[in-house]
Amino acid sequence: MHPNTLKTLVAVGLLFLFPAMAVAAPPAGSWRGVVSTARSDIATTIRFTGQQGDVHFAEPFACHVTAKVQSQSGNSTTYQFGASANGGRFCDSLLGRSLQVTVQGGQMHVRFDAPTGNWQGELSQSGQ
Repeated sequence: MHPNTLKTLVAVGLLFLFPAMAVAAPPAGSWRGVVSTARSDIATTIRFTGQQGDVHFAEPFACHVTAKVQSQSGNSTTYQFGASANGGRFCDSLLGRSLQVTVQGGQMHVRFDAPTGNWQGELSQSGQ
């Protein structure tokens, strides 16, 4: 094989390797905290497995919804909410909306829009 051909093949291989290294895996495990709007706070738990997160909102919403990975960039992952597992107006209103998750320094920042406002909060990884 000609030396220039070999160098070209190595360069092309490295170009495909570097973008893969730059994208982190989606979060894993269970994360808990509070998400808020200007008018309300709600305790939230997200359990991540593979390419999805199972989101539970405490009272007064008391509902559960699954979100699946749509895209990743650096330490941020965007999920799309699916259908609510147990109904409830709040979770039903999230269908098709995006959940933005960013993990940095052991904390998770979450953000999503709902008809009730723009929600965001900080979650910490829990033992379960």
